[in-house]
Amino acid sequence: MVRPLLATELAGRGKSFDHFEVTGGGFIATGPDEKAVKEAAEKVRYRVAFYGSTPAYRGVFDLHGVGDLGIKLNAMSRQGQWTDMARQVPDDVLDLFVARAAV
Repeated sequence: MVRPLLATELAGRGKSFDHFEVTGGGFIATGPDEKAVKEAAEKVRYRVAFYGSTPAYRGVFDLHGVGDLGIKLNAMSRQGQWTDMARQVPDDVLDLFVARAAV
């Protein structure tokens, strides 16, 4: 999603990826046992809901075939339903964005 947009912006300024590095992070849910991992994943679920509600991230949700969820989350955020939004993010969607395992 991001690389084509960056390429366009760089080209528009006469630049390329030759001296430009793209790095990224992600969500991690970990702990000493499965209970701790589950608790950490629930905290991340709120973040996924928040980012999913943001129109700027819609393309990522669309890419994964869950664009309708992004639209729903955005509507919920506009109604102030912040605490309910995480419940809308099912485990399969959470797994798209979080690595989780016990250490």
